[in-house]
Amino acid sequence: MSYEGHTKVLCANGHLSVFDAHSMPVALAFPGHVEWRCPTCKAEKAWSADVDQTNGIDSKTGLCPGDVKLRVKNGHACICPTCGKKHACAKVQYHIPKWCVQTAKEAVDLGLRRQGWKIGDRVKWKSQSRSYWTTKVGTIVAVVPPGSNPVIPEGFKGNSSTGYGLCGRKNESYLVKVDGKGNRLYWPTASLKAI
Repeated sequence: MSYEGHTKVLCANGHLSVFDAHSMPVALAFPGHVEWRCPTCKAEKAWSADVDQTNGIDSKTGLCPGDVKLRVKNGHACICPTCGKKHACAKVQYHIPKWCVQTAKEAVDLGLRRQGWKIGDRVKWKSQSRSYWTTKVGTIVAVVPPGSNPVIPEGFKGNSSTGYGLCGRKNESYLVKVDGKGNRLYWPTASLKAI
């Protein structure tokens, strides 16, 4: 079975473009070589999500892996006087999703609660550093969608001066404020457990 999917792209003005994975523009397939511009308004890319349709829709979320429900900012459907069907009156604009979701409600709205954890949940996990194992305990403060890098919420700081790296994780992940570590956030790779 081969990969099937598409990429959703929002420009800085919130216009949506969708490209099949097998016929993606060069500017999106090879970022940095050619700059992609919105076909509607020529604005630059502000957000994108790769949607994996290979195995179909997840029964829990109603979405394919990597998909995000977009919220309409403006634009609406009108009844066409010619055919009587609904059509977009103007090019619909969407809110650009925050990769680091701030509230549990936003996570649910965006279809991101795939692993069942939500903001405010208390969790623990084991971590290893320099041959020492410790159990960390803390509170989830942000949900990070699959394939995304975390954006540190205001008032917090990352765990290291170098940030969290350049590659997003395959599955939904979380930023956790660990007890006794001030406003420092951790992005654990280990399985989280409820406390």
